[in-house]
Amino acid sequence: MIPHLSSIKQIEKQYNTGDLPVLVVCSDREAYICKYMPSSNSAFKLACELVGAMMANAWNIESPATAFIRIEATHWAGIHTPHNLTAPAWGYKKLDNVVDITPTTCNIVKNTTEL
Repeated sequence: MIPHLSSIKQIEKQYNTGDLPVLVVCSDREAYICKYMPSSNSAFKLACELVGAMMANAWNIESPATAFIRIEATHWAGIHTPHNLTAPAWGYKKLDNVVDITPTTCNIVKNTTEL
């Protein structure tokens, strides 16, 4: 079962990648990197995130814990990206000392075949 959490304070950070995810501290006292619906027309992307997380889990691929997160309207202060307040965000638990491989970070990660 996927946990349902709520934000407990103002959004701490917005990442300048892809869909501009936000860092949210939640009711379980953990920080999550959250993707959200900028409009009601973008639900497909979040559905893909959900399916991807469930497939990783089914295939025993190590990945961060996930949750549905309700970000309180007042916690969006300072974030000027459009967002839909009626739908929960999709959050990945923030892990320390982990680098997300994106086009801007792939050059800093050593290429290796060792696990």
